[in-house]
Amino acid sequence: TVKVVDGLVVVPDVVWMKDGIVPLNRTNTILTKNMSGGTSTLNLTFNPLLTSHGGQYTCVATISLLKISLNMTNSSSVTVQVRIPMPDANISSVPLNNSVYSGTSIIIFCTFTFLPAVDTPLLVTNMWIGPQGSIINKNRTTITTAQSIMVYNTTLLIN
Repeated sequence: TVKVVDGLVVVPDVVWMKDGIVPLNRTNTILTKNMSGGTSTLNLTFNPLLTSHGGQYTCVATISLLKISLNMTNSSSVTVQVRIPMPDANISSVPLNNSVYSGTSIIIFCTFTFLPAVDTPLLVTNMWIGPQGSIINKNRTTITTAQSIMVYNTTLLIN
């Protein structure tokens, strides 16, 4: 037996998944749905894009019509790699003129500013390199807090 369905308008159920997880965590995301002709579009917009948004995104569309035993699912995936721009570095010292007498001290400050903010743990390694290219001091720090601007400060005291 063939059943004819006349004038049937089918609207698919469309969902976004991230790394195979449904529903998608919608932090800083905007979902917009547009219907035109026979096309249904679900746009996923990140505003602002954060480092935690990196991953594999899959759009899954499902059409189910129980009266005629029709169940169709289709999906498409894309991998998003979020890159972090190089931080700005600013060096200053006390005393400010960088000219000191032998036998006195100087403190050198280096500040790294990350824009935009990084919302996933970030390992920062800083090295102080002396006049002959030797490493004077090396530190590693993990930054885990999310802020609109991230600042990492390091200080070197030379006696």
